[in-house]
Amino acid sequence: MASDPSALYAIRQFEIEVWVPLKLFGFDVSFTNVSSAMLVTTFVIGGSLIMITRRPQMIPGRVQAGAEMLYTFVEKTVTETAGPDARTHVPFIFTLFLFILFGTLIGLSPMKETFATHLVVTGAMALLVFVYVIDTGLRLHGLGFFRQFLPAGTPGAIAPIIVLVELVSYMARPVTLGVRLFANMFAGHMLIKLFGDFAVMMTERMGAIGYIAALLPIAMMIIFFAFEVIVVLIQSYIFILLTSVYLRSAIESH
Repeated sequence: MASDPSALYAIRQFEIEVWVPLKLFGFDVSFTNVSSAMLVTTFVIGGSLIMITRRPQMIPGRVQAGAEMLYTFVEKTVTETAGPDARTHVPFIFTLFLFILFGTLIGLSPMKETFATHLVVTGAMALLVFVYVIDTGLRLHGLGFFRQFLPAGTPGAIAPIIVLVELVSYMARPVTLGVRLFANMFAGHMLIKLFGDFAVMMTERMGAIGYIAALLPIAMMIIFFAFEVIVVLIQSYIFILLTSVYLRSAIESH
């Protein structure tokens, strides 16, 4: 069976375009369209926060109030999930939340690539969380951090099996964290692009009737676009929620 050309064309939106070829110590560190999207997101978030916090008002305006509400929301999520001792980690998790949320929302516009549709990016963010959590656990508990892989009271005969199972489960955390975000963003963008392509194909191949027929895929595209915005909000929240859960296990490790 021949491949669906519309599906193949829709996949092309995820292609990585090399803008500035560059290799460093044998590694490809070229500047790409995805790099540009992440850089723009960083500048937008950083610049906005600098402008908002440069002259904070006692009675905040709408922009300052919105930023404070976002920070309070993240702080509440972290402290309620990981405990009050996790308050010092809120800035790190808040940064992750803003990067994923606004980076993906910017990517929904025609201006920039959505970096969350690339597994290498979401995987890198998940790996960053994984390393951060382990570092937190080691700083708080030293080598005692690894006691969580052998629950108290485990019979010695099955201890190696339990340790192996717990270790594999723990190592799978960055995989599930990164894949969950990637899969949701990839699927949503794919559907939006497919319905958009269907509308164009109908107008090109069906003449005047095609303009009327194209209203259906256009309506579906709008619906999925709105749904994708909701998914972005939910997935950004789930990412920091799971990060907080993992952080709690590191803080309470015993």
